[in-house]
Amino acid sequence: MEDFIHRQVPFILAEQATLLQIEKIINQSGKTLSDYNLPVVDEFIDFNLENLNDNVQQSIDEANRMRPLLNVNQLNVSNAVLAALNEQPCVENQHSRLFFMDGPAGSGKTFTYNYLIAEMSSRGVKSATAAWTGIAATLLTNGSTLHRLFKLPVPILDNSTCNVTPNSIQDNF
Repeated sequence: MEDFIHRQVPFILAEQATLLQIEKIINQSGKTLSDYNLPVVDEFIDFNLENLNDNVQQSIDEANRMRPLLNVNQLNVSNAVLAALNEQPCVENQHSRLFFMDGPAGSGKTFTYNYLIAEMSSRGVKSATAAWTGIAATLLTNGSTLHRLFKLPVPILDNSTCNVTPNSIQDNF
């Protein structure tokens, strides 16, 4: 873990990267992290360590630039989402990690989403950003349409199904 911290990788990401390295080693002997009472690796952490420092620093800078511009409501929503992100899901912790944000045009929803994307990326957490329309998707950092992200048919009918295959990138979301 010290190697990652020395490279200025954020602590949560350094911890997860260390667990991933340990997991690779003990898997060779047929063991898992849970066999040693170690936490499992969070599947939503981005472990592209080659570009990690640059990407993380860019996200940290972006989040730091945006944070002071949040109004009180945006800050409250952001704090609630980030607090849920920090909680480890378990049987005892049944708090919802699903949020819905609504407001009139111009109330700052997109800005809040983009702040959360930058903040999560600065922590090494992957996010999937999508909107119903292409115009709305272009306003989101790395946004796409829901149809593209989840391989939904156009138009969506009562008997429509998505074309997400098991073990695909979309399957993780």
